[in-house]
Amino acid sequence: RFMHTPNDYRVSPYMSRHPNCFNNDIQRKKAGKELRSLLEKELENNPDFLSDIAVKFASMDKVKSTDNKGYKYLISFTCSSLQKTGKYNISFRIITALDEEEASNLIDNQKYYIQGKFISLSEKESINIRLDVFDDKTIEIGSIFIKEPIVTPAN
Repeated sequence: RFMHTPNDYRVSPYMSRHPNCFNNDIQRKKAGKELRSLLEKELENNPDFLSDIAVKFASMDKVKSTDNKGYKYLISFTCSSLQKTGKYNISFRIITALDEEEASNLIDNQKYYIQGKFISLSEKESINIRLDVFDDKTIEIGSIFIKEPIVTPAN
């Protein structure tokens, strides 16, 4: 499985089984594809998979509703530096749509818990696994698109 418990650092089980995944570009790309596949399955099968991670409200854009009956707000929440184990820097963004009333309650840079139905990951081929300039192990998941969100303040 991709994770052991809801509070477990979500990538540690995979990374401990693949200790060479940071060694070179071939290993990083292979691990990124495998990790993406595992993450997609986990998000499809477990809507609460990310619900215990506080994410920061980053931005909103007013967009025409898909039914052309008004507008929705495309909301972006970000998470970076998930270092529960201190082994990895991990980052991702959750993208969802809210109506004006729900969107108006969000506070810039505040943290929220998000639940919702998984739609897809961003179009990237795989998750970006790399060593940054300080040789820190970095995992960039990209965007996670969800629908029917439940947004709860983290405070």
